[in-house]
Amino acid sequence: MRIGVSAGGNYPTITSGDNGFDGLIVESGATLTMDGGDVTVSNALRVAGTLVCAGTEKVTLLGDVDFTGGSFTRALSTFVLNGNLAESVNFGTVTLHDLVVAKSGGSVAFAGGFAADDAFPFALDGNAGWSASFANGKYSCRSVYIDGVADGQAKITLSGTAWSMEAKSLAKVFGVR
Repeated sequence: MRIGVSAGGNYPTITSGDNGFDGLIVESGATLTMDGGDVTVSNALRVAGTLVCAGTEKVTLLGDVDFTGGSFTRALSTFVLNGNLAESVNFGTVTLHDLVVAKSGGSVAFAGGFAADDAFPFALDGNAGWSASFANGKYSCRSVYIDGVADGQAKITLSGTAWSMEAKSLAKVFGVR
């Protein structure tokens, strides 16, 4: 099921359970609230309006992400980039609570930077081997944990141009090429 939240309409609240969507679009001027329900989006998540997480919701993303022009209330939510395909990710100017990249293959191309300022927010798990590229932005996190070692081999490749990553309190990096 593909969901679009339009400006000027009834704004839905996802209150419970595991909710799966093929695509999720929050248009400019519209709001989608998550208050207790987790979401998995198989294809594109596009937020030009407002996405509100009110608690400890988990948003699992298997496809592209674009927050251009959008806003986000994070609460204690977790965003998980998952799956085995290539993903293009632009969080725009939003600040995430927790971001985990746990792909089973493929790649992630980050653009525009992001901030994740709580707990243990940016963790890359390289068990299956995949690559991440960063472009044109500052990537700022309280903690950065990158474990790219599996079977004794480096499994994560980081690359890109004109980017920087800041770890404000803790950085641990293993098995990165």
